[in-house]
Amino acid sequence: MNGSSSITAQLWEVWQRLRPHWTPYFKSAGLDLTKVTTENFPEQLTAPIKINLRVPGLEDLSPQCQRGVEPGDPALSLFYHALASPHVHPPKIESGSEAYPTIADLEIVENFVYAAAEMTVDKLRARANGRPLAIVVFAYEYAPAEDTVHGLHADLCFSRTGISRAGDAALYYEPRARGFFPYVDGSPKAHVVPARFGAFVAFQQKGRRGTVGPQDFFDGDGNLGFWVPIHKLFRGPECIHTFDLDLSFEVLHVNEKIRKVHQQLQLEADKISPGKVVSAWTPEQMAAAPFVITDELASFCQSQGLMIPFVHDPLVSPAKIDDGKGDWKYLGFEVPANHDLGESALWLDKDANTRSSPEFIHIRYKIDEKDPKQLVYLPDATSQDIVQVLKQGGFQAANFVDWTADGYIKANCPALALALNGASDQTVSLAAYSILAQPDFFPLVTQRGLTAWAKQSPLAPLIWPDRGIVPNPLSESRLAANVTLKGAAFDAADTTISAIVGTPRPGQPGEAPLQLTREQPMRQSTLSYRSSSLFAPGWDIGGSSLDPDTAKGPAFMANYGLGSPFPEDTLICSALGSFWPGAAPDITRFFSPNSFPSTTPKRAKSTASPSNCLRGIAATSSSPLRWSATPLPSAR
Repeated sequence: MNGSSSITAQLWEVWQRLRPHWTPYFKSAGLDLTKVTTENFPEQLTAPIKINLRVPGLEDLSPQCQRGVEPGDPALSLFYHALASPHVHPPKIESGSEAYPTIADLEIVENFVYAAAEMTVDKLRARANGRPLAIVVFAYEYAPAEDTVHGLHADLCFSRTGISRAGDAALYYEPRARGFFPYVDGSPKAHVVPARFGAFVAFQQKGRRGTVGPQDFFDGDGNLGFWVPIHKLFRGPECIHTFDLDLSFEVLHVNEKIRKVHQQLQLEADKISPGKVVSAWTPEQMAAAPFVITDELASFCQSQGLMIPFVHDPLVSPAKIDDGKGDWKYLGFEVPANHDLGESALWLDKDANTRSSPEFIHIRYKIDEKDPKQLVYLPDATSQDIVQVLKQGGFQAANFVDWTADGYIKANCPALALALNGASDQTVSLAAYSILAQPDFFPLVTQRGLTAWAKQSPLAPLIWPDRGIVPNPLSESRLAANVTLKGAAFDAADTTISAIVGTPRPGQPGEAPLQLTREQPMRQSTLSYRSSSLFAPGWDIGGSSLDPDTAKGPAFMANYGLGSPFPEDTLICSALGSFWPGAAPDITRFFSPNSFPSTTPKRAKSTASPSNCLRGIAATSSSPLRWSATPLPSAR
């Protein structure tokens, strides 16, 4: 599609493909597009109409909707709601049909809705009413009423934190759900799940319950500043009057787990034997791959607004490094004797409140002393108790590369930034926090849903008794993003970055949230209410601070506090029966632990083998290590 053509022309091209399937549906809903032409298309969409809310799929369309397109407000636009809602399915459209809109199509529809507002800088300032304005990147999705901030009707939900997911297969778009899903029946692959981001002009205000939010309002939120989007930005002359916007995005992701492992082991050695060198690698070497990985993690597709992770097969592999002789060897570290172990993994910073390195490190593969291109899987190579072998240490354990990361995405729009800034020295472009997390075993289970269950179920105190940990979603955390990410300019005082906010709504007295019972759409949310908050350390993201040894100074989210590689966390949480209150795999359904029951609420009996949850297959010189991540049947 020609990106230089007008928004109306782009929308007309989308409609030409969709109209044979959607015209009857829109007519039944009150929007008659049977005789529309390219000349009168905008007028037909924006003209007042009487909408039939009894048409299937419109149950949670706002009753205030009066047009096919309400300028500047997608949620009050019948045309947008019908195309974007996962609950709207015109008759005779088959599942998986190309007659459903793509994400690129929805991007064009959104741009038309905002272009119709004929926005100006003066109008933006009027909307802000004296509050600070900035260009802010948000992760966002069009959510059914039950998942919105106000709960009154379907609406856009926004967070300055978005969570995409690694995988060993290309992204899989589910047209009926208008979203992405990680698993396909009959396949062991985990498809990458992209997160949707966009740039918006936003103002900052204190939290307000039930309007802009945040979702699940807490005491103290009324004193915190939340950035609230009011107008979407896109390239070209139709977004802001008198501006031909040159909008671009700056993206960076970092995985530095291996560097953090080596640095932490050196710190531990220094405390025992000052001056002892346990790593042969210089700081310059440890600033490069595979100690620090910045390439082939994720890329941003601006035409779709998608942060798309790179496909990596296998998902986890042994780290390799130049041997200094024009060849390569496996990268590893010496396992200290009598070190703390978590089950059969090396446990670093066991008592830390915040982490400067991964919590767990995989140490069950040894680099062969005679051939540094060979790995030995220790459980297969010893007749001793493997835990005792690991406790004795003294061997080179292989480091492993995974493709999780954290980073940022920032919008650059110099002319508009200058106009918004005026004579002020305030920051006018704020980055979003981008988390590239591990594959999800339960993509239809949200952490917010688990929290709601825990609050009303009499079983919750039996499952998580007296641990001081509750199953809160990441959206409820009030932590800054990783302040060590160069270029992101994250502020340690900016603790609302993972919150969910909504479009400013006046609300109607006496309105009650909708209570709808519908089939859950087969798509995975990439907003922070789906993800777990920080437990110890967390599932999708960990916590750190600038002074982890004392836990002084502001805490912030950071990828490097998670296990290295990510399956180490997965395996331990699974072996403990989802000990932490997150939607984690639970192999105690198959192997009963000695001292506590399975903690995962059982909705359906699973017949899967525990080896299908997550397993390591030994590597040879001709066969690289492969980690297989397969969902349990109950995940679907």
